[in-house]
Amino acid sequence: MTQRRPAGARKSAAAPPTRVERRRVARQQRLLQIAAQAFAARGLDGVRLDEIADAVDIARGTLYSHFPTKEALVAAIVRPALEQAVAALGAIDRSAGAAAVDALISVWVDLWHEHGDAMRVFEHSRMIPLGEIEAVHGQLLQLVLEVFEGAARQRVLRVEEPALAARMVARVAVPLLELCGVGAQGEARFRSSMHGLLLRE
Repeated sequence: MTQRRPAGARKSAAAPPTRVERRRVARQQRLLQIAAQAFAARGLDGVRLDEIADAVDIARGTLYSHFPTKEALVAAIVRPALEQAVAALGAIDRSAGAAAVDALISVWVDLWHEHGDAMRVFEHSRMIPLGEIEAVHGQLLQLVLEVFEGAARQRVLRVEEPALAARMVARVAVPLLELCGVGAQGEARFRSSMHGLLLRE
């Protein structure tokens, strides 16, 4: 026997986004993509927000309604990469020794494939306040440190201090990815270089 829905009851499923909402989301994604490419290529100081607005073909006021400051725009570009890294690092077995470090290196390779411009932007943004992404960045640093602490207990690290290994990754991973180039050969060079820096023979 079919039960009738009580009068005035609402369906639990959310209403699909309206055309206006879809257009706003699409515009914001295009804005983030263009901004990421510009910041990655020219640095944060080399790009003005009004240039980005012109490139996206939107009014400057529209851009500021999405992102009132350059820092807010940078945070929106970088946050998905940081959140993906946090999720991936959180799944690594800290007791796996060298295999855990290999898994960490793989996280950086995956991020480079999926969020290369965002990683370049984050590299450029070291001197600006982290603002709303400070918490997720702190999670990332803690997880990286935990991986190296586990590796240190297994005595597989080249350096004895896990914090030094973590700082090394933070400083050299993105420049090294740039230097090693794209494709399978570039990835292999990056993995080999990181192994040499981080792990005992």
